[in-house]
Amino acid sequence: MTRPRPVVNCVRSALCPAVMALGAVAGLGERTGDTLPPFHQRLIAERSAAGQRLLLKDEWQAAWQKGHAWTPAQAAEAAERWLAVKLIPQQSSPAPRRPGQA
Repeated sequence: MTRPRPVVNCVRSALCPAVMALGAVAGLGERTGDTLPPFHQRLIAERSAAGQRLLLKDEWQAAWQKGHAWTPAQAAEAAERWLAVKLIPQQSSPAPRRPGQA
């Protein structure tokens, strides 16, 4: 059974950074010998499987391998960049005022 073509483009979505982060967790754990609790291991496996379903195989592998190779400093820098983008509120225009409103 073939899976349907993914509708998500890794470059234009938040999936690539997420897959890179998952790869970083796996890679750093392997290199340091640290193991995550079973709950977190299961979450990573579930999120990885979801990413694999949504992305093309080459996109997923490239993102996973990139994150897997990160040093702790690179992973922290990527997380800080991601959080900065996500935490900056979107600028919006003020609502138009009605006549008589101050």
